[in-house]
Amino acid sequence: MNPKSLRLILFILLMSFPFFAKAEGHFTGSPLPGITPAAAGIQVYPNPATSGTITLEYELAGPSKIRVELYNMIGRQITTLLYSERSMGLNQESLQLPSSLPDGTYLLRIESAEGISTQRLFIRSNNP
Repeated sequence: MNPKSLRLILFILLMSFPFFAKAEGHFTGSPLPGITPAAAGIQVYPNPATSGTITLEYELAGPSKIRVELYNMIGRQITTLLYSERSMGLNQESLQLPSSLPDGTYLLRIESAEGISTQRLFIRSNNP
């Protein structure tokens, strides 16, 4: 197996596997620094998306640069949807998806100055 294939496999596993720590028989997750909890304080809608625009809501503990990238399920980056400085508190973004996306499952990688979260995004056309 070549190194590029191995990196791709590791990337896919890391992007789709939730990380937990075991403590006294109970599983707990740790919040991402920079992005507040409550499912990391992130909401993506509509999901499944049926048009070219989605809304991303997130809450920041402090001012931070935000990067939102869209990946396919084999780990290939499709595009960067947002890269900008945002203020502390609740933020809402209207993000334009590429028009050429086929129906399927995608990953949104949301990164702040101190944390990363990955959300699944389903694309479904309005055509029957």
